[in-house]
Amino acid sequence: MKKEVILAILIGLGMGLFITYGVYRVRNSITTPPVTDLEEATEASPATTTTPALIAIHSPLHGQVQTETTTTVTGTTTENAYVVLFVNNTDYISTSDETGNFSFDVTLEDGVNYLTVHVIDKEGTTTTDERVVIVSDALEKINTTAESASAEATDSAQTETTETEETLEETTERNIKQVKKYLDLEKVKGVLSNHPTHHGIVGEVQRLNDDALTFENTQGKTILAINEDEVDITKKGAAQKLSDIAVGNWVTVLGYQEAEDFTPRIIFVDTTSPRPDTQLVALGMITDISSKTVSITDRATNEERVLTLTKNSDIEDSDGEKASIDDFDVDINVLIVATTADGEKDFKIKTMRSLVPLDDLN
Repeated sequence: MKKEVILAILIGLGMGLFITYGVYRVRNSITTPPVTDLEEATEASPATTTTPALIAIHSPLHGQVQTETTTTVTGTTTENAYVVLFVNNTDYISTSDETGNFSFDVTLEDGVNYLTVHVIDKEGTTTTDERVVIVSDALEKINTTAESASAEATDSAQTETTETEETLEETTERNIKQVKKYLDLEKVKGVLSNHPTHHGIVGEVQRLNDDALTFENTQGKTILAINEDEVDITKKGAAQKLSDIAVGNWVTVLGYQEAEDFTPRIIFVDTTSPRPDTQLVALGMITDISSKTVSITDRATNEERVLTLTKNSDIEDSDGEKASIDDFDVDINVLIVATTADGEKDFKIKTMRSLVPLDDLN
């Protein structure tokens, strides 16, 4: 009996040791990085960088077509940031409020207008967004012509009714024809009564064939089917055919946008780009200054920039009031707004504004 108890105890101990060893092997088979590896991974991770400001332009819509020569540009970005708006080559400077909202009331030119918003944060990082607005009454003239034709058709039907005697069947047939005529007219008008929006697209021509036009802009490539019987094509006021357009020409296409469908009605052709000059918006510290040039160290890139002053350059205090170039000296931090028609070379200053009141520096 004693031998049996001892044997049972030994068997139990053996099984326990076997199970313990199995658990040990399983736990060690699961790969867990050592603490030293985690510490090294943490040290090797990239340093936190400043996220560029985001821009949400609320109005106007991209590709908006209007007859008015004024508009209000509104949007949201980082709070209390400098916001520079270019309308073609004219600059406007403001700041976003404590909630990040900004607004500009601006004047537009007839034709294509590029509205470019630059937001620059305290580190000098610039974020940019763009809208195109087209000032034209060409679509309105098409609408007026179509409405006049519709009114004439209605008047004609009423006259025929009073001057002739018809059977019920003849009257019904004539009315059906008039309705069909009206509906066809509305189709040509782009179903304007259902409120499709006037829309425009601008781009450089990349390819042409017998019934389609391919052009490109900053939004990408656009391929439009063109029915020359329904689309008016003009160049400097003269009527053109689709085959007259050349690769490299710039086109402004006006039409009706309804949901995802765009119906072209008018194409204006030009040989030159309507895009504005290349723009620069930067924060920096003045390192050298004369009556002709200003050198700054760009806060975002640390690179040295040499910019040209012209008789049209606006020199401003921190509140936007006019100042003199003599009020500026080295080590003053400024906001620079400049443009160039020569790629990246020879930026000409449109506006130089001190970041702090100049009186505080004297």
